[in-house]
Amino acid sequence: MAQKKNQFEMKAFKVHGPFKVPLEPGKHGKMVARDLSGFWTGVGDVRTMRGVYVFAMRAGRGYTPLYVGKAAKQSFEDEAFTHHKLADHYGPSLLDYKKGSAVMFFIVHPSGRGAINKKLIDQVETFMIDAASAKNPSLSNVRKRQVHEWRVCGVVRGGRGEATWSTGSLKKAIGLL
Repeated sequence: MAQKKNQFEMKAFKVHGPFKVPLEPGKHGKMVARDLSGFWTGVGDVRTMRGVYVFAMRAGRGYTPLYVGKAAKQSFEDEAFTHHKLADHYGPSLLDYKKGSAVMFFIVHPSGRGAINKKLIDQVETFMIDAASAKNPSLSNVRKRQVHEWRVCGVVRGGRGEATWSTGSLKKAIGLL
């Protein structure tokens, strides 16, 4: 007897990166390099895939997300560095950083038979914008930003120094660690 496929089977997006984004001096500070051919060579086949991408700064040991976008209709290569992204999001965000490296994460839609699930990519983008704006309130995204009037100390949108044994245990219990 053939097994029935689980209708609630989760689609697994895979993360690639961080990939260092080349920068060059601009009029007012750093800007994304005009020639990105080396960058795209370095990411390999990911360039042709679709999903969600996160442009961030790496400084010290951490990352600060600056912009979250999606490539649902076009490949990452055709979407991630459009003029609009460079002029309205990446460029202004980079002005705030004298030090650090720009990086890009790609969250790739699962491959398989059938069409790309644009609705699923949109859901992942919305979630990533929410998570990134909790880490960086200055996230460049304007649309899909949610205003939350609550937090769970040390667990969700919690501040530094609020982690306790209890919060760590809860995060493990619900899969946030």
